[in-house]
Amino acid sequence: MSKKALTFIIIVITILVAISFLKSNKLKSSDKKENSILINFNPAEIKEIKISNKKKEVFLRKVTSGSWVVDSLFKYPASLSKINAALLKIAMLSSSQLVTANKDNYEYLGLTEEKTRIALISDKDVKLGIDIGQERKGNLKTGGETGRYVKTLNKDEVYLVGEDISLESENKSWLKTRILNFKKKEIKKITLLQTKPKLVIELLISEKTKPDDEPEFILKGINKGDKEKQNEINRIISGLTELSLDNIYPQEHENMKKLKFIKLLQITMVNKAVYNFSAAEEKEKFYLKIELNNNALSKDNADIELARRLSSWVYLLKYWDSAIFKKKYVDLVEVPEEKSKEKDMESIHKKKIVEQHPMSETKPMLSEQSEVKPSL
Repeated sequence: MSKKALTFIIIVITILVAISFLKSNKLKSSDKKENSILINFNPAEIKEIKISNKKKEVFLRKVTSGSWVVDSLFKYPASLSKINAALLKIAMLSSSQLVTANKDNYEYLGLTEEKTRIALISDKDVKLGIDIGQERKGNLKTGGETGRYVKTLNKDEVYLVGEDISLESENKSWLKTRILNFKKKEIKKITLLQTKPKLVIELLISEKTKPDDEPEFILKGINKGDKEKQNEINRIISGLTELSLDNIYPQEHENMKKLKFIKLLQITMVNKAVYNFSAAEEKEKFYLKIELNNNALSKDNADIELARRLSSWVYLLKYWDSAIFKKKYVDLVEVPEEKSKEKDMESIHKKKIVEQHPMSETKPMLSEQSEVKPSL
């Protein structure tokens, strides 16, 4: 059994125990009715979730016992933790306040075409779910409670519930945001392709290095006398190991084909796998493509699947997360003060020469313009 499947089973068991506990521990008192679960279902048996209103629709679909996709957004993998949290929230939904069963009151309670509907489809194609109406604000004078009106799909009764039952209606909010899943110590080197000169961040391994030690990296290719900025190097390493997306697009998407991608960096792993990163910017949006070098792949099906998945997508990053891909030489290297002054003086000297002799920078010498003809 895979680790992912085992985790899913543990979560389902936790949900079932929580529901059972709630059912068997209903609080009773002389002035308060007992709470009742609004929808009885087994989260493990749900295969589809639809969240819709008049303007938007999210469609989540289970692929395997531990895997879901956002079907309404290019079928990209969904966040399993968010799916489980949503199912738990719906399964735990309870109320003791029956408001009405009269359909004539639905409009007043916000249960119109503008409502949000959460629909669940089970493995047996049974449709469950709720319609979410407007919020009711509590009143200190009348003693009314704050909550929201909800109606189950298969019944006419409307209840007031106090729990937060809102679910994200944006497709991208359900995406599995982590792009890559590797650790710092699995990185052998990172080659920065756009710095001048080209720089390489390399894993430092010595005889004293122990398996549990925090990995150290050094910067190679810097000019003599310059010093690496270790904090900036660490930012790049951390950024790559925690790389997350904001949205996704298929590489074959028409808008993606119009973008001009530039190779930025290459990661070589300890296991010899090679990741190539290229990016494009448009209107302050940063798009990233990642390719896993097929020549370095093992025969492991997981590696092959990862390579296939990476080659299918363009990842839109949050703009501040893209900073690790834009580092220049001066961002990663500390130039000694004396050396920096020399460069500044050299630049000022060149500027003065141009100002004093503007033609010398634009026109070539006579011997470069034409061949001097001998006098007759």
